[in-house]
Amino acid sequence: ALEHLKTKTSYILRFGDNTVYNITLSSVLQHHSHAVNSVRLFEDKTSSEADPLHRLTLLSSSLDFTVCLCKVDPGSGIWLVETTLGEMKGNKHSFFGAEFLNENQIFAYTYNGAFHRWDYENGTWFTKPCVTGHFDEVPDLDWDPYRDYLVSTSKDQTTRVYTNCRKMDRWCEISRPQVHGYDINCIAFLKSINTQNGDTEFKYGAHIVSGADEKILRIFDPPYSFVKAANKYNED
Repeated sequence: ALEHLKTKTSYILRFGDNTVYNITLSSVLQHHSHAVNSVRLFEDKTSSEADPLHRLTLLSSSLDFTVCLCKVDPGSGIWLVETTLGEMKGNKHSFFGAEFLNENQIFAYTYNGAFHRWDYENGTWFTKPCVTGHFDEVPDLDWDPYRDYLVSTSKDQTTRVYTNCRKMDRWCEISRPQVHGYDINCIAFLKSINTQNGDTEFKYGAHIVSGADEKILRIFDPPYSFVKAANKYNED
């Protein structure tokens, strides 16, 4: 009697206890631009939504460097992409998996072994410090002169900056100034040079210099976004 429901987008599942399910395609979410590695369905049991479908959130992770959250649109009843999270750049941030920790926290991990966490606060998802560290040999590291920041470089082809996050009372990674295609062998904070009245004065600056296998030295200046983040983490 149910055979007429069988189409290219509708299926009939029968079980031994005479239970029958009709599964019909509802939406095609064409948002990711590369392979999707994981999907998770989460029900927010704290939500005041009367329709159980509107309490659901679909979480997907992809090799296109993004994690997406999809929800049902109350007006049309169609699944739509609500939020896209991720680095959106580089070549080492392909996500292999993502999970809900609860209705307000997401945890994800990437191709190069990095962990990412986002918290939902006041209607917006914010990046939060997470467990982190190099996953290969660390040939060099250096302190800034005031011992506020530690920079390290690794055979995992990344350079990372750590500081003591006073709000959380622990050290954490706050930046990756270099995600490279070659093994990075050495790193140092760079002295700046000020010339006044013919005299040369050497001072430590916030610049760092690194050397990699392709025989090139690279110097990095701290962008405004890094300075802003560093000040935030070091607030008392």
